[in-house]
Amino acid sequence: AVGEACSTHIVKKHMNEANIRLQDTICGLHKTQSFTGELKIPNAASRLRMTASMARKTLDLSVRIDTPRDVKQQRASINFVLKQLKDCAAQGVEIVVNWPGTTPSTKLLLDKALDDDHRKELLRPDLSALPTSVDIVKVIDLGAKMKTSKHLPDVAELEVERFYEEIVQNLRRWVPRAPKLKNSAHVLEEDVAPAAEEEFTPTPAILGLKTGASERASYAALAIPG
Repeated sequence: AVGEACSTHIVKKHMNEANIRLQDTICGLHKTQSFTGELKIPNAASRLRMTASMARKTLDLSVRIDTPRDVKQQRASINFVLKQLKDCAAQGVEIVVNWPGTTPSTKLLLDKALDDDHRKELLRPDLSALPTSVDIVKVIDLGAKMKTSKHLPDVAELEVERFYEEIVQNLRRWVPRAPKLKNSAHVLEEDVAPAAEEEFTPTPAILGLKTGASERASYAALAIPG
């Protein structure tokens, strides 16, 4: 659909172990009653994560964007993501702000997050730290769309394409700014004071003249300033 080859993200331990990957997938399905996968799209700001829950009959789609580290305020860090979604018309999109350590995430529906009065609910005034990332999440109810399990692939493909078109393709990742030049160690030649010139007094030896007693007296007299 995007005109370029996409691929499934595979964790390192599954790279060359198809049997282990299959076993882990079956165990995960048995334990959580859900399938989870990540789609790598060329040049996209993030991998697209998909979770199909058989128990809840939902399809969860999400992308995670790292937030800027070169700002001073939490609001500015979160706004980096929200400004990219100001023209998003998708319904039911949730903004999840992740914080360092074990601090619980803050959540808000996108339409409220874009409102200045409600946006402050995403902040953590009790923390001095900046958020680490923002998840953009959409949960699709499959109950009415999927009459049987065989329809899941078609429904999932349609919803993934819609999520990509409405949200993912418009996102860009945060890139740190280039470091600024500090005090330069280079000194321009014109800024260097020229060394003081020593007074030059020609001597008979330098001039290649005779150095008899009478001649030396005459030269000494010439060298004495008047």
